[in-house]
Amino acid sequence: IKTVELVRQLLPRAKRLGIITDPRPAATQLTAPFLRAAQKAGIEPVPVVSKRFEEQLAGLRALPSQGVPACLNVAGDGHPRQFASEALAIGLPIFATDYHVVRFGYVGAYSAYEPAAAERLAAIAARVLRGANPAELPFQFPERFRLAINRGVAERLKLKVSPELLLRADVVID
Repeated sequence: IKTVELVRQLLPRAKRLGIITDPRPAATQLTAPFLRAAQKAGIEPVPVVSKRFEEQLAGLRALPSQGVPACLNVAGDGHPRQFASEALAIGLPIFATDYHVVRFGYVGAYSAYEPAAAERLAAIAARVLRGANPAELPFQFPERFRLAINRGVAERLKLKVSPELLLRADVVID
């Protein structure tokens, strides 16, 4: 997955990657591809798994003492700003799976970009309300993706962001 590739580009010597997630089925399904991508990239995933925000934060804080140089927030408990603040306080680069939260202090993210998602959802809901069977409606994958880099955070954490990566980025935050 591209976010793991982003971690690999910015931290080429990283052998381990913390992954914040949740044990519930939806989060487990969301997290599985990131775990596989990390392993495929030669990075040992170190899951921080909890339903409770306080436990996820405690796990985040413990990562540096476990030799984990970076973290990916896949399914954190909905407090992206606080995760980023805690990560910055301990000098741990944190990455996101949603480009919107990079502005809160994440180093970067690569995620789906769907400006018309609400319109597509409304069209699907209208079809269901007119009698369509939801199980028979086609699944629609995102068509566009965005790479976001927070250059200010990367510099603060002494990460080298290549000019090529900055050129590829759709959003660069200073």
